[in-house]
Amino acid sequence: MTKYSIAYANLNDPQNWQDFPEYALPSYVHLPENPNIAQRKSYQRRRLAYFLLWQLGKAYPDFANLMATIEKDELGRPQIRSNFFDFNISHSGEWVVVILAKNETKLKPLVAVDIESISRKRNYIALLEHFATNAEQAWFQQQNQQSDAFYELWCVREAVLKVTGIGLRKLSDIRYLPQTNALTTQYCPPGQVLFTTELPFYMAIFILITPMPDVKIPCYHISSPHHTSQALDRIKLILVN
Repeated sequence: MTKYSIAYANLNDPQNWQDFPEYALPSYVHLPENPNIAQRKSYQRRRLAYFLLWQLGKAYPDFANLMATIEKDELGRPQIRSNFFDFNISHSGEWVVVILAKNETKLKPLVAVDIESISRKRNYIALLEHFATNAEQAWFQQQNQQSDAFYELWCVREAVLKVTGIGLRKLSDIRYLPQTNALTTQYCPPGQVLFTTELPFYMAIFILITPMPDVKIPCYHISSPHHTSQALDRIKLILVN
């Protein structure tokens, strides 16, 4: 059995930074000397991400020490030295999200997450021409909520590609059928993607082990002094094979 949890926060949310241990921040997360605005914001996002991961890890007594083992693999994907845990990070605008998976067996879990800020404006038609199939573009044109439709097509792809750290260059290699909730790719193992619009941003999550249809993943908005939680109820389940 695998347990999943999600934490998210805004860069402007107050946090109890004084409790955050130094070892929980990987060595590759640092503020360069004389940083510009973009570098400072990037550091703030990554620091907040590992703060959120540390918060989720409090549910497991053995997790805190494992955070000191986090390193990047050859493709730049952050990894934790454990057969029982996996995590993934995403950020967009002022929002940062972390998903943590804990498996009770030695079958290592595998998760990925992608978010996109709702306030971000894009030329949907032009972008879709670069990565979506003709069938997907036709489906998009039929949708009343085209912002929701575009970010479904975009986020499910990014989440799948983040599983192994392949990156956006393979967006167009993924085949997605939104009418039947099926996605085909060679860049990650079979699993399931969960897409939701019920948070302050669009979010897609990849889960290696297909959950039951009524899966409820606890989702926490981390902000001092009170954390709020909710179950994600309005989820579109997409089969990945």
